[in-house]
Amino acid sequence: MNKFKNYKILIEEITLMIIRMVNDFEETFWGKKLDRDNEIKLKNLLYLKKKLLAYLVASRLVNILNLSAFLLLGMWYAVGYFPVRSTILMIFFLIMFQFVHLTNMVFDKKLDIFARKNTIWIFKYLSPKEMLIVSGMCFFLGLFILWFINIAVFIAGAVLLIINILYDTPPIRFKTKPPLDSISNMLELGTLPFLVGWLSTNAQFNMDALIYGLILGLSVITYYLIASWQDIKTDTEFGIKTTCTLLGYDWTINIGLFMWILLIFSSFFVFYVDIITISFVIVFPVLTYMFIKYKKQTEYKNREKNLNFFLAISDTIWTCFIYLSLIYVSKSVIPLIFFILSLTFSLKMCIAFFLRRT
Repeated sequence: MNKFKNYKILIEEITLMIIRMVNDFEETFWGKKLDRDNEIKLKNLLYLKKKLLAYLVASRLVNILNLSAFLLLGMWYAVGYFPVRSTILMIFFLIMFQFVHLTNMVFDKKLDIFARKNTIWIFKYLSPKEMLIVSGMCFFLGLFILWFINIAVFIAGAVLLIINILYDTPPIRFKTKPPLDSISNMLELGTLPFLVGWLSTNAQFNMDALIYGLILGLSVITYYLIASWQDIKTDTEFGIKTTCTLLGYDWTINIGLFMWILLIFSSFFVFYVDIITISFVIVFPVLTYMFIKYKKQTEYKNREKNLNFFLAISDTIWTCFIYLSLIYVSKSVIPLIFFILSLTFSLKMCIAFFLRRT
């Protein structure tokens, strides 16, 4: 982390040096002296750039690439196509949803400092008060967007936003009350985005929509268990109870893999051979190999790197497969756009991962 900060400072100093050289060059050859206010303007520009980056990181805006997969699946299973107006409005809603998630950074500040997470630098550019104000504004903007679609999606979206807030905000704070932490993740990152997509097409809510949404939500619980494995140590030391801290290291992984197997059978029973079923099947070998590697390794750091890598790979495979399948069956440009964005981001993450390893 310190090295990263030093590199950023070095880049800023080099940039300022270049500006000074340009000023001196113009003054010497054209007799034109530039105001030193340019340096101040540059510093302000760099600060605004970092502030924008802080918002993007704190809101976890990149999660939209995953949420949109559930959203588009809901639309496709409801009516068999993607209504342009509803899709555009729903994407804006997901953006608002992610910025509501700023409350997570605010109420997890002490925990993140204790865990020495690499996102602490955000508070240098964003105050907790500012993040709470932006979160509140995005909450009402999200509801405002949903109002233009229909009352059913307004209600489903309102529930989604409320769970998002209650997950992080004391005194309720679902994330510290197992198994409500797992159930909240299932609803806000899987089931409800699917149902919001379904209802945004003006399709009627029925038992099929509920079953499909619950099955997709179960896949999120598996992801949550494996992703939260690395937080067991710091959460336990900080005195926070989660599903993973209760299960422990090994049982968290064991149950995560077991739930994915259960997911394959349940999706086969409901969908038979379908996009969703196949997507779960093709990810299973990656999770199985991750599980074998986990059992062979004993050092905590190696296990953590192994889980993070294979979890990212499985997430990429699942998301890209969903988008590719929707491109094939719908012949629509909408899933194509999300596929390109997901693939681009995934490649950047893989490159960054291998650079850190070397």
